[in-house]
Amino acid sequence: MRTRLLSLFLASSQCSCSFFVRTVPSGPIERPDKPVECNDGYVAPAIDTAIALAWVGIGIAAFAGSKATNLEGGGAMIGAACFGGFAALGYVQRSRCEEVKVENSACIAGDGAACLRLDPGWVPPSPLPAGP
Repeated sequence: MRTRLLSLFLASSQCSCSFFVRTVPSGPIERPDKPVECNDGYVAPAIDTAIALAWVGIGIAAFAGSKATNLEGGGAMIGAACFGGFAALGYVQRSRCEEVKVENSACIAGDGAACLRLDPGWVPPSPLPAGP
């Protein structure tokens, strides 16, 4: 049991993908009339969800096993809670990124209201003066 717990710990310590691949802008978008880059994929939160579920399984096995200690089971549940939180964060960030991209597309297409929703202080660029 300890070998499995250690193996999962070592594998999961390399992840928490949703936390480390965060690319969603948290505040106003500086240039809402230019394309915004952010991560709108499900891969990172799905990996975190899988790791959280693995921790739950190990925790249940630890509590059910006759040789297991409460420390092993409790540690597994802490890991499950931690990665479950990372997964939730990832799904929220993914949703925010999708919303930003929709508003950004509308802004680029000329919807001034969408630009203002991305950055309330946004002022459209001045048109170039007409040539001679």
